[in-house]
Amino acid sequence: MTDLKVAVVGLGGIGALHAGITASLPGCQLVAAVDREARLVKIASKAISTVRFYTEVPEMLAREAPDIVYLCTPPTTHLPLSRSILQHPNRPRALFVEKPLAMNTGEAAEMVALAQQAGTITGVGFQRRFLPTVQKAKEFIDAGEIGEVRLARAHHFVAAIFEPGEGWKFSPEAGGVTLEMGVHLLDTMVSLFGEPTVLGRETARMFSAACEDYASAWLRFGPGTLASFEVGWSMWGFEPADFRIEVYGSRGGLTVTQDALTVFARPSGGSLTARTIPSSQLVGRLPILLGGVENVLIDMDFTSAVAAGRSPLVTFETGLRVNRVLDAIRATAPKG
Repeated sequence: MTDLKVAVVGLGGIGALHAGITASLPGCQLVAAVDREARLVKIASKAISTVRFYTEVPEMLAREAPDIVYLCTPPTTHLPLSRSILQHPNRPRALFVEKPLAMNTGEAAEMVALAQQAGTITGVGFQRRFLPTVQKAKEFIDAGEIGEVRLARAHHFVAAIFEPGEGWKFSPEAGGVTLEMGVHLLDTMVSLFGEPTVLGRETARMFSAACEDYASAWLRFGPGTLASFEVGWSMWGFEPADFRIEVYGSRGGLTVTQDALTVFARPSGGSLTARTIPSSQLVGRLPILLGGVENVLIDMDFTSAVAAGRSPLVTFETGLRVNRVLDAIRATAPKG
């Protein structure tokens, strides 16, 4: 079978990470990369002879006709670039867009429609749901190990911003901490419990002048699961970042972090037991370890799905569901 030809658009940190991973995966060949910074393209072209570099997406598509395109540019560019990719005569078989899918529900819905019309396999960069601890927690929840889920608490905190500044993080168009960090936590919760209803929300500007540094919300998953959601990038003492989900059921509970899963359970008539499973015990053999395990696993899932002609675990439809909830939390959902 011929290798899948992969192109990456946007050579920032996450774009370079996807490029490195896919170039190392069996059945994939990194053939092209696109970045608007001409100087970067010139330097990269001299340093890496096996990849062809471009400054414009249409030219790359016309010359390379890749099977897969990874779109790793700022969120404000996702819709216009997706339009140009999905409507191009040499459009790829599959398009992966880094998180969030779009700036709002309206943009996300248009991207879903464009991909459906083109018959394109889609993916979104929600790698946190691929954490081995999260995947194992889902197995326990779905198997009823902790009984009926009644309450969940989740937060993602990091010590990063403590003074006003310039750049995309301080721009209201970028969406603040809710769109930048909250999207990961929210998608992980959706992967565990389904799409929620937003019961209430609050945001706060702590150091940024134009966008929120902290956001919280009360969510209802299904008829009986109440959940709290908190994200903040101006949280003293959270270095390294803390990504945590606590789940409380009728017969036990569990705590999920990047590094470990702790499960509490009380069998009928028995005493409460607890066990902690390190992430390292949940990871099988990988073809490469670049970035986090979850980054490799999401690219493996996506590329293998494209090779098989099926949908991956995360699609544009997944991204649309997350954008709907984010809009409700940020109170920016379009009227009507």
